[in-house]
Amino acid sequence: MTKKLPQQALDVIERYKNLNLGGKKVVCPYFINTAGVRAGLKVMLGKGSPSEIEEEAILIAKHDNVALEDLEPAHIREFLKKSGLGIDCSGFITNILLVMLGEKKVKNLAVTAYTSIIRRFLAKFRPVENLSVQALTNSKNSSKIDRWQDSMPGDMIKTRSGKHVLLIEETERNSSGELLAITYIHSTNAYGNESGVRNGKVIVVRPAGTLEEQNWQESDEASRRNITYEGLLDGETNGIYRLL
Repeated sequence: MTKKLPQQALDVIERYKNLNLGGKKVVCPYFINTAGVRAGLKVMLGKGSPSEIEEEAILIAKHDNVALEDLEPAHIREFLKKSGLGIDCSGFITNILLVMLGEKKVKNLAVTAYTSIIRRFLAKFRPVENLSVQALTNSKNSSKIDRWQDSMPGDMIKTRSGKHVLLIEETERNSSGELLAITYIHSTNAYGNESGVRNGKVIVVRPAGTLEEQNWQESDEASRRNITYEGLLDGETNGIYRLL
């Protein structure tokens, strides 16, 4: 028995996996606003929707006289990264939540996460830009589930002590309802040329064990390291979180 995210959420994921640029399908790369800029277009802050990223890329390409139609997908990805275009982990999930929950609910999540009057004001008008991993998974917005075996599509997996987050896209269970596998989706910078929006899978091999004891399947071709799994081991607050 397989359960998936709602179709509208899956459609957003597919759009990020298949940006339409220069007549090519391009996987959205990872980008994070390391400069800490709070103003400006959200598409330039690692928070844009697929259409916003496409539109901004076309504008920049025209300005810089770059013929996207003459570039291979890998080179278009490099162009996006050099132009400061892509999506970070929380921006990716927030844009999916927008179609799942609606703008009002997402705005409430952003406002609720903060106590400062100024931050709450900013979050009200710029919710996508203000929903970090910590904001999504803090106790006002979500709770850590006691049994990882009860996870479901839409739950989030916090890793790296709140510096990264994954979204559960699909769960597989047997006829008795026992969890067999979890498919997750995220935007990550951990896999070199294979970074960006990508899937991973958790195969249940020890049903009574911990989440860390299962078979995590995601690695890059070069190093064969599963950096996502390594991030799960880094922090006591890591685990599966569900929005309230």
